[in-house]
Amino acid sequence: NPDPYAEGIDEALVEAVGSERFMVKVGEMSHSSGTISVSCVLPGSKRREQETASAAMQRVVDEDLEATGTVIAWTPKVGKSRARSFKDSPTYGIKTMYSRTLYTGIVREHVWPTTPAPCEAFAPKFSKGPGRVQCQCPRRSRNTPVQVVQREAARILKGIPDVAVCAKEDRRIFYAWLLDDEFAALERPDAKPMIFQWLEQIDLTHTVAMSM
Repeated sequence: NPDPYAEGIDEALVEAVGSERFMVKVGEMSHSSGTISVSCVLPGSKRREQETASAAMQRVVDEDLEATGTVIAWTPKVGKSRARSFKDSPTYGIKTMYSRTLYTGIVREHVWPTTPAPCEAFAPKFSKGPGRVQCQCPRRSRNTPVQVVQREAARILKGIPDVAVCAKEDRRIFYAWLLDDEFAALERPDAKPMIFQWLEQIDLTHTVAMSM
């Protein structure tokens, strides 16, 4: 019988650890249009045809992370883990297997072009949820679940001092150093509008060299 699943989508990711924080890709900006795309993911890439997971990971380290001045010590066998999931693919129209291979690397040196983040000047506009939950007092109302997520995201973003910038031919890639609970909060879908507004407020004219 033919395989009921479409060809799997296979990704290789790296957990670049520095102290208690790790490097997270938070977005990209197109050089030509200035369009911002938001993400909150570990650095990684889909595997190319006939490419092994470790080769894909080395490509990410060589082409993306080293472009930010990050020197990462990693091996294919240390800190390696795999996860698979099945979900409907908008591309194939059928249930597809998604496979992720995670590698852990230690940041030995980090000298990168960094841009100051908005910090306390960050003043986001929160989404209006489907409505507020009314309490007994007519003058008071509670935040919707969406607003709770966004206020926590805004609090975290205000505490980020700077953003690491990787300049590619067609775009800039932005990275931030996050704690585990910060990453968990910012990767929620409802937090994306906050990250988008935060990236919009970054002043790229004040990029300076920093070291770690």
